[in-house]
Amino acid sequence: MLAGFLVYLVQYLQNVQGLDALRSGLSILPFGVALLLTTQGLTRFLSTVDLRIRAMGGLVVVRAGVAG
Repeated sequence: MLAGFLVYLVQYLQNVQGLDALRSGLSILPFGVALLLTTQGLTRFLSTVDLRIRAMGGLVVVRAGVAG
């Protein structure tokens, strides 16, 4: 799903906004960097949280997504 979003985002930047391949790639670079940093931080944080709490948190997020 995320890969599809990035493909369409690059297509939008090139075809609608008129950016070349280099500029469109550099435009989505902050997103990739933020994703990597966030993943590293969350992995460290979640390793300290009990598995049951993580499971319940995930269920709450899914429930909120389905309800909304």
